Amino acid sequence: FIRHGFLFTILMAANVIYNKIDIIMIEKMIGSTEVGYYSGATKFIYPFMFISGAFMTAIFPKLAKHSEEKVKFKIIQNLALYYLGGIGIILSTSLYLGADLIFQLFFVDKYDDSIPVFKVLVWYLAIVFIYGPISNSLVAKNKVVFLVYLNLFMIVLNVLLNFFLIPVYGAKGAAIATIICEVLI
Repeated sequence: FIRHGFLFTILMAANVIYNKIDIIMIEKMIGSTEVGYYSGATKFIYPFMFISGAFMTAIFPKLAKHSEEKVKFKIIQNLALYYLGGIGIILSTSLYLGADLIFQLFFVDKYDDSIPVFKVLVWYLAIVFIYGPISNSLVAKNKVVFLVYLNLFMIVLNVLLNFFLIPVYGAKGAAIATIICEVLI
């Protein structure tokens, strides 16, 4: 219990660091104005993350129950992957296509400079919706240590990419780094 709790604590801490490191690096490298653009871009992205989390929480008992039954496990995993992946792609596409309208309706002209960052970062949703069933399956198969290493690698990769992309592209560079990391992982 303590060992697994410790592993999940490291996993969650790595997740928090991964999600916050961009803002810290943007602030240190180019200033708070770009942090504002990045933060403005996340206003319509992070709230949708709960959908993937809710579905993953709901499906986990079935995955865990059938973790030793290869065929049933694969069926459940693939269904979750296809449905959540589809929802994520539709959601990201809709938000991308409606970005200008969404920002105009909710913020008037306040966050217009966030729109290009948003149009990159919005694909994070689709990737997370696809990645969720995969990571959930790894937890059901008791591969948490692998997920910890994977998340630690993502942090290192994100930091390295941020060092190269933020000075050139600002907040949009941090968004690009995030998408590259997610796709590679």
